[in-house]
Amino acid sequence: MTEWENSIDLLARQASLPKLTLILDIDVVYHHPIAPSMKVHHLDVYKRLVQPLTRIRELRNLVIFLNLGAVSREFAGVLEKSIMGAEYDAVAEGKLQERRRRWHDGYSPEGPVFGPDGQQIWL
Repeated sequence: MTEWENSIDLLARQASLPKLTLILDIDVVYHHPIAPSMKVHHLDVYKRLVQPLTRIRELRNLVIFLNLGAVSREFAGVLEKSIMGAEYDAVAEGKLQERRRRWHDGYSPEGPVFGPDGQQIWL
């Protein structure tokens, strides 16, 4: 997770956190049904993944999307509160107005995506 943590440290040093909304979309493709006990295990994994975000808890908003079926909204709320504090409510802060981005297949519904150097990243 070093690159992930380095990215968070960069945000902590360079970004205007009180103006920033961070959207984290954790989307895992499952090739078979998942037992409820495995979903709880995934929550533990996701907690370890988002834990470094405590370094930037001054964010304006944190929005987390998961693809764990019926428990996704509940688990995402647990993760958001673990970073932003027990009183934080992403839905009250506008989470439902945010759209999930679908770039994992190499295509963006918004059209081509370009990197900071102008090079096209996605089609």
